[in-house]
Amino acid sequence: MAFNAHLIGFGLDAILQIVSATRKSGAVTIVSEGWGARLFFSNGRVIYASSDSRERLGHRLIQRGHINEAQLRTALEIQALPGEDRPLASLLTEQGLISHDVVEVEVTNHIIDVVRDMLAWPDGSLIFEPVAPGASSIVLTKGLSVENLLLRAAARDENDTPDTDVEFTKLVGYSSE
Repeated sequence: MAFNAHLIGFGLDAILQIVSATRKSGAVTIVSEGWGARLFFSNGRVIYASSDSRERLGHRLIQRGHINEAQLRTALEIQALPGEDRPLASLLTEQGLISHDVVEVEVTNHIIDVVRDMLAWPDGSLIFEPVAPGASSIVLTKGLSVENLLLRAAARDENDTPDTDVEFTKLVGYSSE
């Protein structure tokens, strides 16, 4: 079931909670003032995010010192080969350049950053479609609960965001997962 909405008068947080509560799988796409972002859900949990206003995972890994530019370039060249559809993170972990744990943390933080940006948009057009991320997309295995995601994204700034669900659970005193 696809649906459209306009965010004036009906907040993004409410829409995300509806998608979560109904355990939908698909993508919420929002366009606001020339920016676009997309959240992918699996059974009501957020597994992937992309945004025009955020860097891609490879650049994020370089900025945080996990890989260097040459390593990223090599992995991207492999990914561009005909018939190659593995996500960048898979290529980097298979080469031993990063661990799966680093990927989970960085993808989680990327999703939080995208949602933080989306919550700051004053209005926009939204569509929900029952589609899956592309084969080369990096997705979280378990996904993030919308409740935890919204609380983490609402933190005052990136430094206030707990790095793990354990730290988050300690911060708020419970876990809804």
